[in-house]
Amino acid sequence: MSLPPLSSTFYPRAFLLVLVVSLVTLGGVCLMGCGQEEQLESSSRVYSEPFPQFDPPPNILFLSIDTQRADHLGCYGYARDTSPNIDHFAAESVRYTQAYAPTPWTLPSHVAMFCGRHPYKLGINDINAAIPLTAPVMTTYLKAAGYQTAAFVDSKPKGMVGARRGFDRGFDVYKHAPHQASVQSPFVYEMAATVEVAQHWLMQRDV
Repeated sequence: MSLPPLSSTFYPRAFLLVLVVSLVTLGGVCLMGCGQEEQLESSSRVYSEPFPQFDPPPNILFLSIDTQRADHLGCYGYARDTSPNIDHFAAESVRYTQAYAPTPWTLPSHVAMFCGRHPYKLGINDINAAIPLTAPVMTTYLKAAGYQTAAFVDSKPKGMVGARRGFDRGFDVYKHAPHQASVQSPFVYEMAATVEVAQHWLMQRDV
């Protein structure tokens, strides 16, 4: 399914979150944009340039693949053709060669990305934790700014990025993965189905 070109004549803009689970790769990467190499020399580097202003605001796609190693993507030099679509996106974007997560597992790492704070400061220190109601979440700010927000997630509601952990705050739609039940398991990851539903939602927006 091909997506329509993004137009600058419509408002509000869209924030689309797609969280998919890969059972055939290792590690973790959050793709916010790949492409021309831009290496951050230090995490403490200070930028004096003001943050660019956009009129109208841009559409935002937040894609998280759990668990995906950067060195198994073509845009990071992997020889096998594992990521043609990401590589195509990378060719026209900014690719970071250094990125650091506060922890090596899903829940606190995603809390850090959503809240902009170290997860331990928010009490995310065990497998039963959830985002506190008092914690700021980026999607609530986007929603207040007029964004249409949706998430399509390969997770159960109680999963590491499930709605019951507070990740659904600020979303118009927070849909857990379409899947087909089987005799062996009531939940089966269907990455292609998740992406297809996300594309369908996006094509219905005036973005």
